[in-house]
Amino acid sequence: MEAEMMALAVMCVSSLTGLALQDLWGWGKKRFASLLGREDELEGLRRELLDARRTGDEDAEAGVEEEWVRRFQELLERDPEAAARVRAVVGEVVERSPAPVAFANILHYVNNSAVLQAMNDYWARCTAARSMTAMYLSGLPGVGKRTTARHWLQSHQGALPGDVLHADLGSDERGRPADLAAVLERWLDQLGVPREDRPADVEHKAAEVRRQLRQRPMVVLLENVTRLAQVRPLLPDSPQSVLLMTGQQAPAALESVLDFELVVVEPLKDEHALELLVKVSRSTEHPDRLRPVVQQLGGLPLAVRLRSHLIWLVCGSRSGCMRGS
Repeated sequence: MEAEMMALAVMCVSSLTGLALQDLWGWGKKRFASLLGREDELEGLRRELLDARRTGDEDAEAGVEEEWVRRFQELLERDPEAAARVRAVVGEVVERSPAPVAFANILHYVNNSAVLQAMNDYWARCTAARSMTAMYLSGLPGVGKRTTARHWLQSHQGALPGDVLHADLGSDERGRPADLAAVLERWLDQLGVPREDRPADVEHKAAEVRRQLRQRPMVVLLENVTRLAQVRPLLPDSPQSVLLMTGQQAPAALESVLDFELVVVEPLKDEHALELLVKVSRSTEHPDRLRPVVQQLGGLPLAVRLRSHLIWLVCGSRSGCMRGS
């Protein structure tokens, strides 16, 4: 239980410090305040972190992070049942946080060979049939759906068509749904359609995007897909295009408008989670020292990508481990 509380506390700090540097802070602060209370104290800790980053004071930055770790550990000690709420909040943060798009290099990817093979097989069948490849990657928050999609794109960038049209369809920090008109306008920019030639309404913008994609097929990557209405205007209809969608589960009735393959991304097995942790942290520790912690993390890549923070807590001192990049 002590190792699990340690890991969960560091998961929170890793997510919270990332949010402190993003525009999502207002949204994320409310999520974490639901666990810790007192938004004003979270604001104070954030200011300390930003000041430490601006001045390059690594000791001060570490002190802020240690304070947050302590608070989350105290929460979990007082209320062990809070662990489920902690995992849910961290999962929400991971789903909403920005990530590199297109064929960006994915470092330290491990396993999921069965998932990648299933994606390869379906893509090959669609290509042979001269039909559009459409896949929906589903799974728990933090299980690695986003990274798996990008890893697959990276692995096939020489064979896939063109560039990537990307949209995150998750709600914004105020709970508002994604603006489909803005998404389509950005895509028309990327496709090089002159502004004077662009339709005004969503329906006709979508039709113009589809027309463009018939002439120059591309990869379309839609993340945090939850409802049919939000995804329908963004669906390409070019046989040469590739559509990847991610979310916790495919929207009801999606199959009524799209022929797609459902690909379930499962949590990592302990040996693969340990491999990922060792790679990400660049630890000099023997892997057996990290195994008890890994066994408490549920196989979620989110949980094992804790870099030097987790390794430092496991080792008990900074000098015992190398800092992660």
